[in-house]
Amino acid sequence: MAHTNVPGSHNKKRYQGRARVARCRYNVIAALNVQHLDSLNDLVGRVTGVVVRETVPDSFLKRADQVVNLDLAVEDLQERLRTGKIYAADKVPWRWSTSSPRRNLTHLRELALREVAESVERSSFARAPLAQRASEQPPPTAA
Repeated sequence: MAHTNVPGSHNKKRYQGRARVARCRYNVIAALNVQHLDSLNDLVGRVTGVVVRETVPDSFLKRADQVVNLDLAVEDLQERLRTGKIYAADKVPWRWSTSSPRRNLTHLRELALREVAESVERSSFARAPLAQRASEQPPPTAA
């Protein structure tokens, strides 16, 4: 979703076409890596040392009716990276295959789990009756 479309496409980014398709009342199923979320960009860079150049606005995720986390053990993900099942071998940054990939992947996995938990919390809160939502809101803090 975060990547740039080919030149001449209707939209510059893939995620921009999703809203148009959804307005036509089609269901949209999309895949998104947590490191592509705009609000996490700086954190991902600091934690992993990888600069992610293409991101998706957080509003894209927040508009989703449902979010599903496809969780994979770090060891399994490392094996998939190593064997070229995710990216061609020449596309895998050296730091994912040599330095501390386990630590980086563990951090990204934790971020993904937090994002899904927040998504569930948002959707559960939004579907609750108004009276229930009002009673669940924290009291305002004094200035």
